[in-house]
Amino acid sequence: MQDSNNKFKNLARCALFFVILFVLLMGLSKILVKTLKDDESLVTNRNKNMLRITNEPENTIDVAVLGDSLSYSSFSPLQLWRDYGITAYICGQPGQRVSTTYSMLKTVFKTQSPKLIILEPHVFVRNLKGVDGIDEAVYEALYYNIPLFRYHDSWKSIIWGYRYVESSYKGFVIRDRVKSYSGDEEYMNETKDKKEISDMVLRYMEQFVKLCEENGAEILFVSAPSPKNYDYKTHNAIADFAKEHSINFLDMNLLNKELKMDWAKDSLDVGDHVNLNGACKITEYLGKYLDDMYDLPDHRNDEIADEWNEASDRFFEIVEKELEEMYE
Repeated sequence: MQDSNNKFKNLARCALFFVILFVLLMGLSKILVKTLKDDESLVTNRNKNMLRITNEPENTIDVAVLGDSLSYSSFSPLQLWRDYGITAYICGQPGQRVSTTYSMLKTVFKTQSPKLIILEPHVFVRNLKGVDGIDEAVYEALYYNIPLFRYHDSWKSIIWGYRYVESSYKGFVIRDRVKSYSGDEEYMNETKDKKEISDMVLRYMEQFVKLCEENGAEILFVSAPSPKNYDYKTHNAIADFAKEHSINFLDMNLLNKELKMDWAKDSLDVGDHVNLNGACKITEYLGKYLDDMYDLPDHRNDEIADEWNEASDRFFEIVEKELEEMYE
């Protein structure tokens, strides 16, 4: 009987310890997030967009774009604003995996009610398998629920004064280099073969679709042109998932002629990402597609217009200068 009482007391102490630890971690997380929202230069560039979207005025973003570096290199929200009055925000990250994509989506829906979620679907081929996939899922759940772990590097910034300065234009990053792609421009050779997508990626995508449905948001897949990252097998895998879930899929890798892509001038890094000039072409096409296919409101006469117009004016001043310097 004495042994049973001792075991119970030990379990109670252990449980109390973890409760106190959890409360402490949550309290520190709350303080840290507030500090970082007030000064985003304390946040590593990888995690900036996870934080920046929460700083946008609530329920002002109609289009949220998620994905890896292809998303924030290819789609320019301020160009969509200038041409159509669409309020879009890029929530991409370098090397974003689908587990983080799902966390980002949940973060978006905390403060925004977007009508359309655009996914740059290269995250499909960042497969999560076996132990590595389980580890990734566990870590991402921990990062999402206890932000202290996601932003742990920021303590260095706070204590030692480090700063991570990066200009961002509603999530878009200006990539102003030119490294030509000289490979086969007909890299999308048609085949019936299909890229394998891991079960864990598919499970996350099922949750992704369900969360969008619960929040009344349509989904659009848009693959950015990238000879290094896309082929027809990848297209087939994404297209099958999209068809099964009644999702529109715009694969821009099949539209090089329509986009007037010039891989000698529009490539940032030998066909991996597009540069600023390529992004302008892609966004021009995307804007017309959204205008034709979706009933997105034009906010250029709304209260938020002043802030967006000011950001747009600054952005295009820089764009004009960068484009001139890129091709001198």
